[in-house]
Parts: sequence; structure tokens; C-alpha cells
Amino acid sequence: MYIKGAIEMKGFVAIDFETASPKSHSACSLGLVVVEENQIVNEHYFLMCPAVFEMHPENKAIHGLALIDVMFKPKFHKIWPQISHYFNGDYYIVAHNAQFDLGVLKSCLDFFDIEANEFDYFCTIPFTNRVYGGDFDRSLKARAEYFSIPLENHHHALDDARVCAELVLRSLKATSIPTVEEYLRVYRDIPIKAFSVINAPNEFGKSKFRSTKITDIQPTTNAFDTTHPLFDKQLVFSGELKSFDRTKAAQLAVNCGAILKSGVSSKTNFLILGQQDKKLVGSKGKSTKEIKAQELIDKGFDIQIIYEDDFLTLLSRKNDPVHVRTVVRS
Repeated sequence: MYIKGAIEMKGFVAIDFETASPKSHSACSLGLVVVEENQIVNEHYFLMCPAVFEMHPENKAIHGLALIDVMFKPKFHKIWPQISHYFNGDYYIVAHNAQFDLGVLKSCLDFFDIEANEFDYFCTIPFTNRVYGGDFDRSLKARAEYFSIPLENHHHALDDARVCAELVLRSLKATSIPTVEEYLRVYRDIPIKAFSVINAPNEFGKSKFRSTKITDIQPTTNAFDTTHPLFDKQLVFSGELKSFDRTKAAQLAVNCGAILKSGVSSKTNFLILGQQDKKLVGSKGKSTKEIKAQELIDKGFDIQIIYEDDFLTLLSRKNDPVHVRTVVRS
């Protein structure tokens, strides 16, 4: 962990990048929100033509930008002189899932052979963990909801950067700590890192767009109702849910004692179907997980294919205090 010296900071700058492809240098929009003395004093929003002229459908589906929206915009190296003074060490740089956004920044600088000054950054996920009272969903949306911060246009870079800034400010207010510096002194285990140590991959995998792998989610309790219909059952998700994002759904499931798996097998108990991406499932309208589950069912395996409403019904089953006991899993 890198710890900043005793230099008084002007404040912090919250940033958010959106990208045109999995390539880490493919920035196509950038939002910056400047905070001084716990007040937002400036905001900047840039559309930019990606370093390599392309826009992947998966990325467009996330942020809604098309090539026509950015094709006549300046590239990153033309925008950098307008914002570089925020990255000279006078401000903390802040992002939600900071490894992604700082990785994009590093890759863009490297692509255009721009030498940057050193500065410190931190991530709003560990920063807000000290006061966040939810189920440890790491998503920006969940944290915004917890702190009652409006997020009307998720994945618009300026809107996301503004929410990121508000997460810091609301955390200070919740703890009655007056400054970011004092907050970081009180909670010394929050990582403060130097930009020079960032390791930016050439490409981000799909998991970069989800901050948590589903199968890595751990229960926040070890007291389970052993008669709950999800206890010790293997669950697989396919598609997007409407009621909440898949990370939150998975957390609720494991808190009931479910075991999450990434793929369907003969040991699967429930396959939960959400809305399928037509680009991925094609004309059949079925995911490979659903097809495999049906094949196993036809062979006699006891797999239940259920939809979101059925899953919510199972989740809503109340714990029976008679059957609640501590279960330790390796």
C-alpha cells in the first residue's frame, strides 16, 4: 500500500471512462468532477474518438455511444492538455472500481507516448465500505441507491463521475469526518496507490465490466435455515434480471445457503433464467446454459429451469428459527 506524505491536497477529482472496445486504450468518453473543500467546483465531459477507430456492440450496449457520436471528436492526446493539471499530484484521483478507470488512463497515455506526473488515487469501493450498510454489492448503482444519490443515466461518464464524487462526500458526512485526508488517516487500511504502480492490461475481459465474479461471492452469515429451498442447492444464472443486478441476486442466494456455479452440470439444481441478449442467443432464443440444462433433464437429471419470478418466490421464504444453525463451509 502506498501512503501519501504530509502534503495538503487541494481536494479530489472523480473520473469515469467509457470505452469503445475491450482494448484498454479505447476511451470514447470521460467525465471529471472536481471537488474542493467538500464542494463540487467544476465538471468536465468529453466525447473522444477512440485511439483505434472501432466500436464493439457489447460496449455500445453498455454506454449507448455509436461511432457516429465520436468519429469527429478529438482523440485522447488532444484532450489531455486540457485536464493534465488535475493529474499533477495536487488532487487525489478517485474512481469506482479504480483499477479499470486508471488502467484506461494509463493505456491511453502509453498509446500516445505521453509522460504523466505522479499522483495518488483511491477507489470508492473500499472507501465506502466503512459506512455502507448493504449486502456488499460492489456496483456503483447499489452504492448510489444506499446513499440516496440520483443515478439517472448510468454509464454516462459524467453522471457516473458525479455519483463517484458524491459517494466520497456522503461517506464523510456519515462519519462526521471533515476531510478526505482525515478519513484516510482514521481508516488506514483503505489503499492509497501511486499511479506509477498501475498495471494496465492490453485488453479488459468481460469480467472487467462486472466488478465481482459471481462464484467469488461469499455469504455474509453462517447461520442458515437448513430447510430453506435454496440451502445447499447449486444455482446457475443465465441472462439479465429485472429486479436487481446479478451480483445482488447472487448475494441474496448465498445468504440462503445456495452454492453458485458458473456453468450447468449434472449437479445443478436450479438454472435461473433472466432476459437473454438476442445477439448472443441468436434465432433459437436459448442460451447455451439452457440448452445444456434441457439436455441433462432429458437424460433424467433433476434440474429445475425457473424464471426470475420463481426465483424471487424462493428467496422470499422466511427462515424457520427452529432449523437455523451455524454452518461452516471450507
